[in-house]
Amino acid sequence: FTSLHPTKFRYSISTQFPQFSDFRQHDCQEFLALLLDGLHEQLNLAKKKGNPFSDTSRELPSSSLKSAPVEEYVPEGAEFNNYLYIP
Repeated sequence: FTSLHPTKFRYSISTQFPQFSDFRQHDCQEFLALLLDGLHEQLNLAKKKGNPFSDTSRELPSSSLKSAPVEEYVPEGAEFNNYLYIP
């Protein structure tokens, strides 16, 4: 777990995207749209395209699934309900 200094982060973003180089306030929606657009462009440039789930060699044989122990299912939020106290 590491921390990130905001000034260094802003500087590294502003080197790639000059609209963030000044000290005007930009909202997070604009930054997120820019970030997702860049990610989309990089994914479009991927050399190998195809279905990542088509590789069947990574699937487990059904016999190993039957022998695997089944853990007790705990519904989401059940731990939180233990801490609730309503008088």
